[in-house]
Amino acid sequence: MEAPRHVTEALYRVHKQARLGWVGREKGSPEELNPGSFALIQLYHARDASKTYYGDLWNDRGPISGRPYDRLQRIPILLHLVSSEDVFSGKIVEIVRRWVEPIGKRMMDSARQRGKDYQSELDNMAGEMGSRMYWDAHNGGSATIPIAKKHMTEHDKAVLRGDTIQGVENTFTDNLKTGGAPLE
Repeated sequence: MEAPRHVTEALYRVHKQARLGWVGREKGSPEELNPGSFALIQLYHARDASKTYYGDLWNDRGPISGRPYDRLQRIPILLHLVSSEDVFSGKIVEIVRRWVEPIGKRMMDSARQRGKDYQSELDNMAGEMGSRMYWDAHNGGSATIPIAKKHMTEHDKAVLRGDTIQGVENTFTDNLKTGGAPLE
């Protein structure tokens, strides 16, 4: 089976040595038209292919889609099996784009996203708690005790003014910047 041309061209723009191959298999039933799956392939230079520790040699398992390459200079290495849905939808291009990013950048992006999710969850809880406290204050369920301002410390006044409020968005990225282990 041949991968769509727009997907193979997009994959080439992401990584010049990336190709898609077709790994066929025996038919399980007569109704199957073209059994098998796609495979993500990286073309290694001939002298580097024997040194790689990841992937298997392609060894003519099936056709390779994408731009032509010099078969004497480049050796195809199978990296990952890919579902047909991911290939035809173009999702494989985004997957490879994500894999090509440096690991440090991926970790920081993931930590930032976790921090934003954490902040959003806290904002939702604070909103619900504030609504409940407002309802209790106006419907009698609690009594407030006024505190004279002259007995308050500067820190207490800053808390009431809202000067000490900080977001928690950077909670998961602080340790990554300092070299510490990420928070779990």
